[in-house]
This record gives sequence, structure tokens and C-alpha cells, in this order.
Amino acid sequence: RWIEPVQPDVALGIMEEFISLVDEPDAAAQLRTAFEDNEPFEAFKEALAALPQLRDRWFLFHHQAYAELARAWIEQQ
Repeated sequence: RWIEPVQPDVALGIMEEFISLVDEPDAAAQLRTAFEDNEPFEAFKEALAALPQLRDRWFLFHHQAYAELARAWIEQQ
């Protein structure tokens, strides 16, 4: 079956949810600024590069969010 790519608004929602869970005010502010950039995906990636303490947490969160999207798609099929 054809698997549709994740739509940008869904990917942005995942990023925004992650930002809301960051309990370090300065780091959250940096990610929020990146999220509000004209190129949020690239800016977010760059912000994470400057925040190595969040990098692993982001990748775990991202993986779990996309796994949940995949499970939901499977259930729909």
C-alpha cells in the first residue's frame, strides 16, 4: 500500500509538542524562536545542534511520535 508522507502541519505539530515539554526555559525559548522562523524545519535542526542536551530527547520523542502515526495508519488499513 502507498504510504503518504507526513504532512508538514503534522510534523510541525510534533515539533511544537516537543517544545512544550522542554522544562529548560532558555532552551525552550531557542526552540520556539526556531519554530517561528520562516524555515522552521531547518531552524529547528540548527537550534538542536546548539542544544546537545536535548538532541537525544528530541530523537526519542520524534521516533515515538512517528511510530504512533504508523500504528494509527495500520489500524486504519
